Amino acid sequence: MKNFKSLFLAITFFVPFTFFAQETEVEKELTKETMVKTYKVDKGNMTIPYEVKIKNKVEQPIKLEKEDKKELNQDRIVDTDKMVTKSIWIDSDVDDMYDNYIELSYVKEADEDFMIESNTKGFVIKVRGKEMNYSFLDKEYVIKEEDNNFFIITERESK
Repeated sequence: MKNFKSLFLAITFFVPFTFFAQETEVEKELTKETMVKTYKVDKGNMTIPYEVKIKNKVEQPIKLEKEDKKELNQDRIVDTDKMVTKSIWIDSDVDDMYDNYIELSYVKEADEDFMIESNTKGFVIKVRGKEMNYSFLDKEYVIKEEDNNFFIITERESK
């Protein structure tokens, strides 16, 4: 009986908080896609091929018009900021494992603004006029000082 009483008290205490927490959670629309590109870089008298795999994730909060709050069919606010996360894996050899991993995050407007291009040292990523250069041979990236606040970068060795 004592266990039943403790269980009953725990349920009556936590259930209201569970409903309250769910009510304040923001709904998000999530879009994912993957792109794989193969490039080559010259190192002395040999050409080294490498692969770049990019997973794109776009999160957009779903916001509804305040006037429609108690309506069944509510209108969405279209112009909400989207958070874009690009997970980039770089592979320079023939095994199944990727060698490097970089994660870029930034806020995106409605336009399609991501571009990746090959250059003599590796590749360059361009987003809304901002650039991140990746040197395949040095296995490091370079961002112009004025673009440092635009990109949020997470880098780690891929396993």
